[in-house]
Amino acid sequence: MAAVSSRRKAWLLAVGVLAVAVAANLGTPAVAGAALRGYLRSQLPGGGVEVTLQASPPVALWWGRAAMLTVVAHNVQLGTLGMERFDATFETLRFDPQALYLHRALVIRSLRRGSAHATVNQADLTRALARSPTIRVDSVVLQPGRVWVRGAVRALGAEFPAEGLGRLVLNGETAVDLVLDSVVVAGGSLPGSVTGEAITIRSAIVVPPLPFGFRVTAVRVEDGRLVLDAGTGPV
Repeated sequence: MAAVSSRRKAWLLAVGVLAVAVAANLGTPAVAGAALRGYLRSQLPGGGVEVTLQASPPVALWWGRAAMLTVVAHNVQLGTLGMERFDATFETLRFDPQALYLHRALVIRSLRRGSAHATVNQADLTRALARSPTIRVDSVVLQPGRVWVRGAVRALGAEFPAEGLGRLVLNGETAVDLVLDSVVVAGGSLPGSVTGEAITIRSAIVVPPLPFGFRVTAVRVEDGRLVLDAGTGPV
């Protein structure tokens, strides 16, 4: 009888340990994700933030190890540039668990690689370009590889209604140039006879510092959207 009781206690203990392990595996990503969302809301101000964490085993997140971290933020405002969406992926991430769970801060200790994509829609791009002192931008139409701009060119203290077809070109890591390969001015020509000639507007878009040390590596113009590609690591 005593042997049966001992076996039953051992069985109950094993079941209890297994239940705790399963609960930890299932609950840890949720706890870590909630802590990260709290931190990321301050780094990516705007709409909602979604976080996905992968670790094997999941309890490794408690001591600051993640195989992959994926972040998706919507309607982000960084500096003067609005972004429809900001996506980031971190591979083989090591972070300070105390900083995350106690202070809601992500302190990266090591990182194999990180990549990000910031998507800017036509409305946000129009507002960004409108800050240029060289041109007045009324509307922008984005098509794969090119941009249509309608507004006015400023010269000699006056504005000349114009529209142009051109490209967005990365200028270093913090700016994007607008190169208008073709410009048509309504009702005549611009001083200096630049009608039909290429016009380059330097730093037409100022790219604000991106979170997590990401650096812009390329720009892509898609249908209705500008995409800034960025990378970071290894750390």
